[in-house]
Amino acid sequence: MFIGILLDKSVFSNLFVQLNSYLRENNLQDHIVLQNINSIHLTLYYLDSRLLKEEKEKIQLFVDRLRKDLQNLKLNITSFNYFYDQGKQSLCYFECNNERLIKVNKILKLNFPNSVLENTYSFVPHITLFKIKDYSFFKKHKKNLEKILIAFSKRMGSRNIFKSVNIFKVDSTKEPELQIPS
Repeated sequence: MFIGILLDKSVFSNLFVQLNSYLRENNLQDHIVLQNINSIHLTLYYLDSRLLKEEKEKIQLFVDRLRKDLQNLKLNITSFNYFYDQGKQSLCYFECNNERLIKVNKILKLNFPNSVLENTYSFVPHITLFKIKDYSFFKKHKKNLEKILIAFSKRMGSRNIFKSVNIFKVDSTKEPELQIPS
């Protein structure tokens, strides 16, 4: 479970069609896995799925207030980047550099310090695009994939992609994994 921002998936439809076509044309589906377009989101804070009912109710009340506070949030893409694992690019994402989201993450940490699963990374407001399962295949296609991302970013400009704040549940039985707003 996590608290996140549901995004306007219609904005990303053409991008995901292009990326999916490229992956299929080059037989890369087993090596690079796209985020599920139906689950496009920005994670604000991870929650432990073993929370007590009272903790879940407290979190829900907080999210309801947060939803009102952020209802006019302007959220847009600033660039794309990668997370690394053992020195290799392992996940591609769009950055959404928004100081307000960083503050929200800090407030969530203060209010729910025992709720989060252990996470050693600094919070980076981002939208996952794809996971890189096999770096050697990705490396050969990196420039072409990045051209698609750059073209999309330029077309996007400062378009707002924010829809709402939600608590999400995760269905890991699906591939790609499905994150479902509740």
